[in-house]
Amino acid sequence: ATSVTVINSYSKGMMALSSEDGEASVTFVNTVGTVTENAYKKVNGETAGKTPTGIRYITGMISEAEEMIVIMTDDEKGGTVVKPLDMSYVMDFKDMFYIQPEVIKPQSFGTAEVTWYEYVNNNGIIYRRENRESGYPKYGVAVKGEYDRIAPFDFFDATGSYVAWFYDQGRERFIYLNCPLQGDVMIELQDMAGAFNPNNVGMQMLWGGAFGSNNKLNNGRMVMEDDAGERWMLSFTSSKVDNQVVFTPLAKIQLTYEGAREAHTFTTAQNANFLYYGYDNKIVCVSFSTGNLLNVYEMEGGNVDYIECDQVGNIKQMWVGISDGSGTAKSGSIVVLEMSTDGSLKEVTRYKNVCGKVVDFEYKQ
Repeated sequence: ATSVTVINSYSKGMMALSSEDGEASVTFVNTVGTVTENAYKKVNGETAGKTPTGIRYITGMISEAEEMIVIMTDDEKGGTVVKPLDMSYVMDFKDMFYIQPEVIKPQSFGTAEVTWYEYVNNNGIIYRRENRESGYPKYGVAVKGEYDRIAPFDFFDATGSYVAWFYDQGRERFIYLNCPLQGDVMIELQDMAGAFNPNNVGMQMLWGGAFGSNNKLNNGRMVMEDDAGERWMLSFTSSKVDNQVVFTPLAKIQLTYEGAREAHTFTTAQNANFLYYGYDNKIVCVSFSTGNLLNVYEMEGGNVDYIECDQVGNIKQMWVGISDGSGTAKSGSIVVLEMSTDGSLKEVTRYKNVCGKVVDFEYKQ
């Protein structure tokens, strides 16, 4: 028997969202290296919106809801919902709510590995929808709880414990949702000793997420900034023991190396051993466990706008958006780097002048 895999312009591959003269532009690179520029505009005849902020491919493991791509924009519609197979328009993101919030500003999305629930962080407030409904189920009322402003990052546990961690920027602490049991109300932690107190971190989150899993532990990694402008790497694991949620602070390490204060984009590989941060034309690699500086890589051809490790496709690769900073069409390029186990980087592929100023990458399966 012979199996045939058909690869078209919009099948598996990496989506790069960039700003071209202030408008959202999607460049799609499929798994055989075919590049489609202005993918959304080519299909729909217009741009997806102004001031792009992020792009997400949303699919639940046991979901009955339609898969979708959300192109997030900082404009009145908040973004655009798109069909993954052909990039065709479905609806404005503002129409994804039963009761439309006053401000439409999606910032992050999250779904536990096996759950009916999916969440959106809209302007610092968490809303839930149930994916057991077919079509495009809408987000309901805001999740209850004592929180002021959720950071635009989610820490969904990939170990099957169905716990979703969030960071409250207003109160500078971690809180969580116990998705299948108490998925409609945030739960507070108690004060605890350790590398840091998750109930009173006292800093603002610049970047963070949950990466990989090891022996039923979920790896939380983040970069924080204190009131003095100093940057810190924090890490934790989470698990569920006898149905009790366990949060274990691992490390709090100050970032003192070159460019740490100026860095504007951060990422880590799936194993979450290293932090990479970008500034000017450089990418710096630091160990999450020891805080040691491991590598400084200089990009050629432009400054680093955005970096992201591929968490789904080739997990040994990092995708980098570089440009001259003008934000005009074809001012940016996409560079694929290979990550070694010692933190060093090597260029694999370069797609020159195929985008504007990259603001986000997302792998589409």
